[in-house]
Amino acid sequence: MRKRNSPPAWSRAPCGHRSAAAHALRATCFARRLTVRQIERLASRHARGRKEKSEIHVDPNVREALDELQRHLGTKIFLRQRTKLRPGQLVLEYYEDAQVDGALRSTNEVVLEMARDEG
Repeated sequence: MRKRNSPPAWSRAPCGHRSAAAHALRATCFARRLTVRQIERLASRHARGRKEKSEIHVDPNVREALDELQRHLGTKIFLRQRTKLRPGQLVLEYYEDAQVDGALRSTNEVVLEMARDEG
């Protein structure tokens, strides 16, 4: 009996594609040991590709507030719009733990200052 070195047929790239993306898809299917239905769903998503995101219109006042917050915290900030499946998100980008600590300290200072102004 001949020994097979290749993965089973269910893990091969769908439709015989041989691109790098198809090989990555094949590896994912093999590593996760997906069912046929899961592979079909994954291949369908892969075939559709990602839709280009349309330019999101952000209110100028919100944009200015985000820019000011970005300058104050010293880190890049993204605003992810709410979708049907997930809530809106305010994302702080950082590369070192010190940036997170600084951003949290600055945020606490702003909150305390706002509380003093209200009280």
